[in-house]
Amino acid sequence: MPTALEHICHQASVLQQEGKTPGLALLRSRLGKQLHPAELLQAFQQWKQLPATEREAISQTLFNSRAPASGTQSATTTTETDRIEQLEQLEQRVKQLEMLVHALQERLDRHHVGC
Repeated sequence: MPTALEHICHQASVLQQEGKTPGLALLRSRLGKQLHPAELLQAFQQWKQLPATEREAISQTLFNSRAPASGTQSATTTTETDRIEQLEQLEQRVKQLEMLVHALQERLDRHHVGC
């Protein structure tokens, strides 16, 4: 289940693709029924502090976890080509997660230097 921050990142990305500036009011209108107002506000504040690359990585992680694997079939009829495609999708997901971990580590390192 996606976190509040993942919801915010994804919806903000959708809004930006629509040419809109993601603000609290717009996000509340899109996510108000999915998130408690306090949770929405906290996640929005976290989102605003994230670097753009980290926001995008989180949004892509959520999008890819929701997207069904294209061309997959039932386990009894899965071909070798389908398995290769699934493996490639998993490798891409791992790369995205590694980017996210790296961005978070850099952020944590900057925080420790400032203390």
